[in-house]
Amino acid sequence: VGMSALPTTERYRHSWDSTVASSDQTALSNALTQDPSDVALLVPGQSYTVDVTWRATSLVQDDRPSASVPVASPPPNTWTAPHTQSFTFTADGIGEAPDELAPWVLATTPGPHEVGIFCKEPVRIALSTQAVVRLFDAYDKELRVVVRAASGKHPEPPGGGSPGGPLTIDVDATAFAFGAKQKSFGVHSPWHDAVGEIVGDLPCIGVNEVTDHEYTITLPYDFEPLTDYLVDVHAVPKGAPANTNGLIHRIGFTTSRFATVEELAGYIAPAAIRHRVVMTPNALRDPSVLPLTPVGGQLDAAFQAAGLAAPQTPEYPSVEVLWSPDTVPQPVAVIVECSEAMWRSRLVPTVVTAPPDASDPSHKWWASRPASWLFLAASPTAPTPAVVDRIVQGPGGTRAVVLLAPNSRGHEVHLDLVSAADQLAQTPEKRTAAVRVSLHRAPWEVED
Repeated sequence: VGMSALPTTERYRHSWDSTVASSDQTALSNALTQDPSDVALLVPGQSYTVDVTWRATSLVQDDRPSASVPVASPPPNTWTAPHTQSFTFTADGIGEAPDELAPWVLATTPGPHEVGIFCKEPVRIALSTQAVVRLFDAYDKELRVVVRAASGKHPEPPGGGSPGGPLTIDVDATAFAFGAKQKSFGVHSPWHDAVGEIVGDLPCIGVNEVTDHEYTITLPYDFEPLTDYLVDVHAVPKGAPANTNGLIHRIGFTTSRFATVEELAGYIAPAAIRHRVVMTPNALRDPSVLPLTPVGGQLDAAFQAAGLAAPQTPEYPSVEVLWSPDTVPQPVAVIVECSEAMWRSRLVPTVVTAPPDASDPSHKWWASRPASWLFLAASPTAPTPAVVDRIVQGPGGTRAVVLLAPNSRGHEVHLDLVSAADQLAQTPEKRTAAVRVSLHRAPWEVED
């Protein structure tokens, strides 16, 4: 006869362990998935009292405690009676509202001092949390966005209003007519990142549902070409007159002469294609002479070493094919020039890593770093995309030296203007055809 038994105490222990484990999992999952700012804010000028209850005990011994020897437990019944102390403090007054928005701004488009913004690109401001607007609301202030042009021809706010007039950001930004709540860069607190990495592979924690708490305000303004603009964010008393100032953040930028990247590509595409012989092709092919991003002196030296004149600042789009002086000319490079930059970058939140150390194995943090949002690249849909060996970006981004692979004769070069994937706008990478060049033969060759 076989028999097994489970004591009642073991059943209670198992039930207790399961309850505690489930409670801990729920608490951790909630901490990772819910908005950490969903808590009560202190009221400006309000006094608060914090009560702390404590008790104490002591133990007399001759041996000095050490890390390897546990401290002896105090004798029972030696704890003092509970003692409560009260600590009172007063929150900052109504006049102590933050005077700067920068600590909560993750990214903006346009970025500070950015040049070449397309006129149809909206203004986007990514804040680290929606509680920022609620914070100013607690001080009886509202946030207003004002956009002004150096020309004096100020744009109307989205939805209408007087030119250069303010646009108020609603406290409930998810209901804001021009800025739906969006995921942005996935920037989390150090604690959030660390715990997310630890429990990421544990099925008992629902980290797949981890939410990003930042949100993006999108404001579709109409900009004039080749104009300097200021985007100002003001914190002013609620209901204040439209001309009330309370500047807490400013973004300055300059627009392009084009409304969209398609217009810029359409400006480059019809350029006449010229052909020329380069007497010393290897001077352009040597990376030590002509790196991918040369300064002006390096580009001038490479051109002169190849037997070409030093390039001048482009005034209009042009495309030139350089051929070798061989009996059967071989294409060496395609030079694309434009009066506007074909490479553009802006600051975006980026994870910066450093060598790990004993106290901080992960050793990483978030910082604003330049990232390209527009660049010239070989088209992956070209008949022979491998014909492009590398593309050299000239100073200012207005000139591209497209170096060709050997045996490129008889093929075509297809180049696209690439708009990089934008986390702030939540748009994927987009390619726009800009240059198409045939390399079948040099125009001075005599056809058989």
